[in-house]
Amino acid sequence: MNQPHPFTERPPSTNWETVPLDNAGTVFWVWFKPQTMPQGLYLQVPEQTLALYQNRPEISLRSLLMRVGVRNGCVELVCSRESV
Repeated sequence: MNQPHPFTERPPSTNWETVPLDNAGTVFWVWFKPQTMPQGLYLQVPEQTLALYQNRPEISLRSLLMRVGVRNGCVELVCSRESV
C-alpha cells in the first residue's frame, strides 16, 4: 500500500474519500479539513468493515489515523456516533 500524504499537506476534501484498510479492498472513509473543522477530519467506518474487522487491531483509531497520514501525538479527540 502507498504511504499516505502527511495530514498537514492535504487540501480540504470536497467529498468523502475512500482509504484502503487492507490489500483486499476493504475501505473506510475520511473527510479532510471540513469547513466546520478546518484543522481536523472526520472518519467513517462502514458497517461491513466493522463486522469484518471486529476485535482486530487494524480497526483501532490509532491505525486509522496512521492510514490517513496523522502522526501520533498530533490529535485532539472529539468523537460522536451519529445515527445513519
